[in-house]
Amino acid sequence: MVPALVAAALVDPEADGARLVGADGSPQHLVAAYRRSALDAALDALPDGPRDASVRSLVAGLRLVDVPDPDDAAADADTWDDVRRLDVRLSGGTIDPDDDRRTP
Repeated sequence: MVPALVAAALVDPEADGARLVGADGSPQHLVAAYRRSALDAALDALPDGPRDASVRSLVAGLRLVDVPDPDDAAADADTWDDVRRLDVRLSGGTIDPDDDRRTP
């Protein structure tokens, strides 16, 4: 995945990097390759400095190439439901709708 991100970023000399984008269109800013100079400039531009700044706010002004993630390899786990869904997918099980636990 990293080689594909780096290659995508290098295709466009004006790009500040490349990020994975899920099948649902959600950008995965933590699964990305960034030019160091672009990140340094973005850090310097944060009005209150980097402390407590979100990655989304850090990279908001960057020119990023989107790299599709058709297998949803970088799926978010923002909620407990997301965690259960990913646990089931990664373990090859299913969710029993009666108790919401993984079954083989």
